Amino acid sequence: SGFFKNRTSHLSVDLTCMETQGCSPGEDVGAEDRQLEEIVQACTFDNDAMAGLLRFRAILAEAAGQNSEQPPRGEDAEDSFCIPTIEDDGHSSIISGSPWLRCSLPLGMALLRELDPSHHMLCKVPLPNEEQAVWVDWDGFVAKTCSVFTLSVRHSGCLIAHAASVCGDPLRISFHFDHAAPGTVFVAELSWSSGSRHLHMVVPTPLGTLPLGNLVALPRVAPLPSISTLELASHPERGFGVELEVMTEGTELEAKAAEWDSYLCTLADEASAVDEQLAEALVRCRRWQVTVDSAINSSPPSVARRMLEASSWMGSDLQSDRRSWAMRLLAAEDGAIKTEFKSPFPPHELSFAATAADDFALFVECVRYHGAGATSLSADAHSGSSIHIHVNAVNPTARGDVLQVDEILAVFLSWVRFDIVAMRFARPWMWREPWMAPLLASGAEFGWAGRAWDQPCRTEAAYARIAYDVPSFVAGVQRVRGAPGFAELPQNRQLELLFGPGSPARALGRYCSLNLCRLSTYGTLEFRRFHATLDPAAAVRWAHFCVCFVEAFRKDDRLIAGVLEAPLHRGLAALREQQEKASLA
Repeated sequence: SGFFKNRTSHLSVDLTCMETQGCSPGEDVGAEDRQLEEIVQACTFDNDAMAGLLRFRAILAEAAGQNSEQPPRGEDAEDSFCIPTIEDDGHSSIISGSPWLRCSLPLGMALLRELDPSHHMLCKVPLPNEEQAVWVDWDGFVAKTCSVFTLSVRHSGCLIAHAASVCGDPLRISFHFDHAAPGTVFVAELSWSSGSRHLHMVVPTPLGTLPLGNLVALPRVAPLPSISTLELASHPERGFGVELEVMTEGTELEAKAAEWDSYLCTLADEASAVDEQLAEALVRCRRWQVTVDSAINSSPPSVARRMLEASSWMGSDLQSDRRSWAMRLLAAEDGAIKTEFKSPFPPHELSFAATAADDFALFVECVRYHGAGATSLSADAHSGSSIHIHVNAVNPTARGDVLQVDEILAVFLSWVRFDIVAMRFARPWMWREPWMAPLLASGAEFGWAGRAWDQPCRTEAAYARIAYDVPSFVAGVQRVRGAPGFAELPQNRQLELLFGPGSPARALGRYCSLNLCRLSTYGTLEFRRFHATLDPAAAVRWAHFCVCFVEAFRKDDRLIAGVLEAPLHRGLAALREQQEKASLA
C-alpha cells in the first residue's frame, strides 16, 4: 500500500530478560485486574520472574475474552490534524513546568549509588529502608486563583499520607516504603483547584543487590548448542521480529558479519552429522542480520566486574586472562563492536505457530557460545543494551490478521494501564530509561537527555514538548478520531492520521516502552521495555508474552470507551486511576 510503501516487509524486534523484581503475593486487586488465566500459563521466564508471570496470567485472560466489536463512528474527516498540547496549569507533565515535586530518593540516585557509593551527591540521600520524603519545589510558581494546595502519597491507589498549604509555603510529607518490593511504585500528587502534578517514586533494589547475572559469556569451543525444550502455553500465529543488542569481539562490521555467518555455517555442518533438526535450525539462524547500533552504551569497570562475578558462564575463567577480554568488551574498547542482531524479514519472520521458540532460543545460545556481553548500567546510570520485540499489527505480508485502528489503540491503552506493572519484569536500570520511557498516564516526568540522577526541568524545545506524554497523545487521538468522517476513511488513511508523519504517535515519539511509530514503517508494535540478555529461555518467554499481550487486549474496548470517547479530563482521570491500581496479583 501507499502508506507502508516498501518498508512493510520487515519486522524487527528486541528481546529482553524478564525478571520480576519482588512482586508481593499479598497485593490486593479488584476483579477488573484478574485478566490472564490462559495466556502465559507456562511463561515462567526464570525463577525470579515465575511469580510475577503467574500473577500476570490473571490480567490477560479476562481481556482475551472481551471480544465485543467497537461500533463505527461517523462524519467527514479533514486531510490533516493539529496535535493539541495541554499547556495550562491543569496538565501534570514536565512540559508545564513548576511547581515541581521532588523526592529524597529518586531512582537515578539509587542507581548512582550502585555506580559510586561514595559520590558526594549521595551524602543526604536515604537508603530504601529509611524514612523517605516528598516535597513541593514552587520555583517561582504563582497560582492564578487563591486555592489550597494538597500533597498526597498513594500506594496502589490507597492514600498513605497527605498535607496541605497555600501556594509558596513549605509543603512536605515524610513516609516509609515499609516492606514494599523493589520496583513498587508510590505516587505523589500535588493538586489544587485548577491543576495537579504527579511524581512516580520507584522503590529501588537494596545497595549491592542489583541483578547482574546472565549478561556476559566467554567463547566456547564445545559442545554444540542445543535446541530448547521450552513449553509454551500457546502458539499464536502472529509474526514478530527481534532486535538484540550486545557487545561482541571485532573491529569492522562487514568482517564481523562474515565471521558470524561462517561460525553458524560451521556449526550447521557439524550438527548435520548428529542432529538434522539442529542443523536445519542453524541454517535458519543464518537469516538473521548483523548490524551496528551506536546507541549501545558501555558499562563502567565497577559494574562490569560485578557482571562477571554474577555470570554463571564465567566459571574458572574469573581468574584467567579471559577476564580481561570480557572487561574490554563491556567497556566497548578497541576490538569490540556494538552489535545489533536482527531477526529475518517476512516471509521468514518468527512465529510461535512455526519454529520461533526453537530458533530464537538457539540464536541467543549461539550468541552466548560465540562470546558476548549484554551491557547493563551505563556511566550515566541508564541502560547499556536492550531487546526490542516487534509484533506484527498491520503488515499484510507477515503472519497474523491485520489489526483495525481501534484494536491497536486498545492494545496501547492496555499497555499504558499495565506499564508500571510490566516494568518490574525488567532490571532496575530499565525502569526510567529514556530510550524506552515509561508511559505514565499522568504525563511525562523526565526528558530524553541528561543523566539518570538529574532533576527534571521544563523543556522549551518544540520537538520535546509532548514526547513520552500520554495526556497529549490522548488529546491528539481524541481530536483525530472525533473529526467528521474519520470512521469512513480507508484503514490506511486512518493509520496514517494516527500513526504516520505529523500524527499523535509521532509526537509521542519512538523512545517509549511501546513504540507506535513503527506501525508506519514495519507495520509493527515495538515493545522496547526490556534489557538485553544472554538467557535463551528468558528472551523467548518475553517475546511470547509480547505477542500474547497483543492478542489478549486487541478486542478489549473498555478503555476505548472510557478514555478516548469520554471528555478529555474524565478520560485521563480514568486512565490514571486504572494505571495506579493495576497489579500483578
